[in-house]
Amino acid sequence: LNFVSLTPGTSFNMGDRGGRSDERTVVFRLLEYVLGESLDRAGAYRALMGGQREENFRNGVRWTPAVAETGMHRLDKGLADAYKRELEAKPELLQRFRRLVDRFDQDDFHDDWNERQNVVRDLRLTLARSCVEALEPDLVILDEFQRFRELLDDPDPENPDDIRHLTHHLFGQRDAQTDTQARVLLLSATPYKMYTLRDE
Repeated sequence: LNFVSLTPGTSFNMGDRGGRSDERTVVFRLLEYVLGESLDRAGAYRALMGGQREENFRNGVRWTPAVAETGMHRLDKGLADAYKRELEAKPELLQRFRRLVDRFDQDDFHDDWNERQNVVRDLRLTLARSCVEALEPDLVILDEFQRFRELLDDPDPENPDDIRHLTHHLFGQRDAQTDTQARVLLLSATPYKMYTLRDE
């Protein structure tokens, strides 16, 4: 039995497009695993460093464990493979990243700030989606679900930043062996009136 604790204010909050530096160092290590020798490391450092100094970001990557099958300090190979599958299903994202890296391998890269933020956001969302895929929940319990209300609404199809895309992916997971969809149980001790019409 596997329990995973998620909270609306943190687990489902992707923050700004660039995210945190430790997220970007994990993304760097995973791209290193996915792309192998074809990764232009110099350009990738610059593309993923965000608002950090390049030297600090490089040090952050150095302290982030690489992908491995065994060992205490490592990025899980199963999750790395799930990320690889998600990226392979989005060849246009990898192409955008490669184009960005090529440009950021030059000295003058400030004009690409907005595209860099968008690519980093999409790489982070792809990572989050691949991690949700790996959870394979049979039952999702939302305790104090009134705090999750906005997560239960349908996502905005025009807004890729809408975190409800991720939560609906979690709630809609299907078990690989039984092909049954995850059940969602809403719990609350707070009096809550569901939506009703006047004649009801």
